[in-house]
Amino acid sequence: MRLILILLIIFVALIGLVFLESYRELNRIKLTRYEIKGPAALTGKRFIFISDYHEAMNGRLNSRIIKLIDDFDPEYILLGGDMVNSNAEGEDGETVPAAELINTLAEKYKVLYSYGNHEKRCTVNYKGSGKAWEVIRGSLDTRVRFLINENYELWDDVRVYGLDIPLKYYSRGLFPELGNEEITRLLGERRPDEYTILLAHTPDFMKGYSEWGADLVLSGHFHGGILRFPIINRGLVTPRLRPFADYVYGIKKMGSTTMIITNGIGQHSIKLKINNIPEVVGVVFK
Repeated sequence: MRLILILLIIFVALIGLVFLESYRELNRIKLTRYEIKGPAALTGKRFIFISDYHEAMNGRLNSRIIKLIDDFDPEYILLGGDMVNSNAEGEDGETVPAAELINTLAEKYKVLYSYGNHEKRCTVNYKGSGKAWEVIRGSLDTRVRFLINENYELWDDVRVYGLDIPLKYYSRGLFPELGNEEITRLLGERRPDEYTILLAHTPDFMKGYSEWGADLVLSGHFHGGILRFPIINRGLVTPRLRPFADYVYGIKKMGSTTMIITNGIGQHSIKLKINNIPEVVGVVFK
């Protein structure tokens, strides 16, 4: 009986340490810098990529996020989706933290916004979230450019595409493949003489993105795998319930395609981060 009590105390203490560490990490923010090889004309160009904000800490990180971005001095801010949560936030017209952050950034920078699964749910009125999303989107600075299966020329011969996919591709437990044919149906053919950046919220479909012809893919969605194991750089579990997944964080390559996966800033269903400090991503072309 005494041994059981000791083991129980140790178990509770460990759980407590996990939650304390997670709280510590969720209150931190860093800028992760990547240097990417691109065409000579892109040398020195830079942008910021943000995904999975999820109303992080109710906006308490916003001032620090803005400071990191200002110090990096980007030309563009690319938003990769899940900036909001697909629930009833904002339905009474109040400003939500994501809108406050985006509007502050739009006063200084060109902001391009592509959907994630949470914005997609809002557009189909998931759990009555449609009205709330209308209010939130309506509160955004009119200079914010939405890329909903659309594209935008960032610099000469450099184009960014925002991929918005059906919700079935985000399903849990079922893993339909998203291939080149479906991507082409949504985005059209990649322009062959341009450097192509693809905002694709989920990194699950690297093969399809590569076959479509993306040079650089920017993804998030998996929150770094909740708990990220060092050395092997794998996550404990993804939102789609894939255990020990590889494509949860960092830089990946397939053929001529490079993918950057961010662990995001906030959390949604499982509000834990271990070895997984929230980040904004800064990309510099070399």
